[in-house]
Amino acid sequence: MREPDLDGHAKAWVIPIQRGRPGWEPTMEAGLAHYLLNCNWSHPFWSWYSISGIHLRDIPGVRPAHKEFPEAEHEIQILSLHPKFRPDPDKLSSGEQQLEYLTPPDLIHQVGGLTDDQFKTLVQDIVITIVEGRAAPDVDFRSWWQAAIDATASHLRAGKHKPQ
Repeated sequence: MREPDLDGHAKAWVIPIQRGRPGWEPTMEAGLAHYLLNCNWSHPFWSWYSISGIHLRDIPGVRPAHKEFPEAEHEIQILSLHPKFRPDPDKLSSGEQQLEYLTPPDLIHQVGGLTDDQFKTLVQDIVITIVEGRAAPDVDFRSWWQAAIDATASHLRAGKHKPQ
């Protein structure tokens, strides 16, 4: 496995979105950002997480995205990965490996009013917050994440947010 892209209280790998790779499906066109995290302190029974961000725009041939509110344009997903699953960032990116995650998701949260680049900054800031040990990706932090994401999105829209 390659070295992590971010390392601190957790390790994070950027999973490049490789359109057209083996196993590519039209629904994957919504992908904007994807990270794999190993966070040993977050939960006693699993330590691997997937954090991804997608757009909610229409994709030809794909059923329209479910929007929690009419202005929703992007969605953040935090998923705990199955404890027996051994993820490899390069295999995930190439399509050789598929995520094996637990349900329910730790977080599914939608935001609106951001450009794709602002949204990617938001997803990256979530990952950095975890890597720096300031918050855990686990479901126990769902309410905190929702408030933090909404506040950060508001700052991004207003041009007041400084990326980490």
